[in-house]
Amino acid sequence: NGGAFETTTSWSELAADTYTVTARNADGCESEALSVTINAQPETPDAPVVAETVQPTCDEATGSFSITAETGMEYSFNGGAFGTNTSWSELAADTYTVVARNADGCESEELSVTINAQPET
Repeated sequence: NGGAFETTTSWSELAADTYTVTARNADGCESEALSVTINAQPETPDAPVVAETVQPTCDEATGSFSITAETGMEYSFNGGAFGTNTSWSELAADTYTVVARNADGCESEELSVTINAQPET
């Protein structure tokens, strides 16, 4: 970036910006400047939000839940493959997790949803 010439060939912990690197040989000849852009860190998405939870009833042994869909997000249910599904049904009593992932590949914190046991009749 126009500073003093040095023998360093790598730089770390650079903020998002465009940097230039120029080489100079022993004869004092300089190369054309190489331009390198460091992009801003992508944002981590918010955890998914439950839209609806249906707990088991005396007549129905399983429950279900859905999350609010966000444009551009994919979701992983219980650590499975990411996809666009935002609702899950016929769930036995247990705690389930959903993670959102944005186009940059950044993942949210887990959302945990508990489906209760079927009430005793």
